[in-house]
Amino acid sequence: MWSLFASNPDKQRDFLYRQDEKNGFPLFYILSEQEPEANVDLWQIESKEYKPLLSTGQKLVFSLRANPIVTRWDEDENGKPHQHRHDVVMDAKTRMEKEVISKKQETSSSRNSPERGI
Repeated sequence: MWSLFASNPDKQRDFLYRQDEKNGFPLFYILSEQEPEANVDLWQIESKEYKPLLSTGQKLVFSLRANPIVTRWDEDENGKPHQHRHDVVMDAKTRMEKEVISKKQETSSSRNSPERGI
């Protein structure tokens, strides 16, 4: 999506999009003040003016698809802070697996350590 609005690389994202499907193929609806630029032949773009007529008290319906993430920070090889973004479910699963491995290692090392007699 970003490549369709690449005329200014420093620009903040100022568009919304929704992915749908039509006849088994992906279909995207984009809402933006700027018209998208097809810089590759991958996209077939059709543009329409969007000026909804809204009134006070009118009820609107929408759907939302969100991908919640968690951001973890560490340092790269030069000591500079570096962020990693992870899906919250996969992040929780990975943390739980690490805890299980850590507990198994603790249990294993306590069994293998010699007992001291007095």
